Amino acid sequence: MPKTRLAGVKILCILVLLSSFLHIHSLLEDTPWYFENYAYLPAWLTVIRYCFSWFQRILGVTAAVLTLMYRELGRKLLLIIGIFTITTVYWKHPFEAVKIHAEGLQASFPEPAQQFSLDSIAATATVLLILIDVTFQGIVIYYFTRKRVKEAFANS
Repeated sequence: MPKTRLAGVKILCILVLLSSFLHIHSLLEDTPWYFENYAYLPAWLTVIRYCFSWFQRILGVTAAVLTLMYRELGRKLLLIIGIFTITTVYWKHPFEAVKIHAEGLQASFPEPAQQFSLDSIAATATVLLILIDVTFQGIVIYYFTRKRVKEAFANS
């Protein structure tokens, strides 16, 4: 057991767990919606993407739990997930899928907002999704590579 318990470890791991469980819930409840949003891709690629989404969520839960136990493997998994997410973030939030989602949302309103184009809404949403992911994963990478944090995991 480590001598030092760090609040940042707990906070970031809880955020990873919340995000992972919310995405797992979405994958379970909204499978048809997922396939509709990626209908522009070949079916086989959408299936691979869906399976990989499951893999990422399970890996995120595993990494967060191991990290909360101060296991070095968990810390390293969080770093790998962070680097992977940042380098592939546009594949995670492609404009085409965000636009399809925006079209679905607009269709659910009785009178769509005419002052905004779907392209501008989708582009803004895509940028925001990317910024959120890059910022959060950047914080994870920064925090878990600090000397004091690495030392807390040194004996595992």
